[in-house]
Amino acid sequence: MATITFPTADFTSVQVERLKASALVQSPFTYAQKVYRYPGALWIATFTCPPMTDGGTPDAGTWTSFLDDMDGHENTTTVDLSDYAPDISGVTSLSMRLASNSAGWARDVRGHFTLSFTLIEAV
Repeated sequence: MATITFPTADFTSVQVERLKASALVQSPFTYAQKVYRYPGALWIATFTCPPMTDGGTPDAGTWTSFLDDMDGHENTTTVDLSDYAPDISGVTSLSMRLASNSAGWARDVRGHFTLSFTLIEAV
């Protein structure tokens, strides 16, 4: 396992989610509810890059190489989530991995590459 350098970019969008480890049990008879809380959480961040060309700024080759180097779930990258979500309690940077074993991108008829990817980490 290796740590891959997270390329810099002005993303067109970044969506950050935090899933808390909790469960809700509801009675089928009275609808009374009980919540069970656990200490874990899962951070999910989806990044969408702007349209780019090979050799342009940002460079499509940099991003396709990054996704290839992440090698599915094998490698990690360090991401500072406070850059994308203000007032996150106690979380600044996380060592995250790809949420999927696959990585892909698209190229339109004008030669612009588009890609988005999702990183996850349990804390």
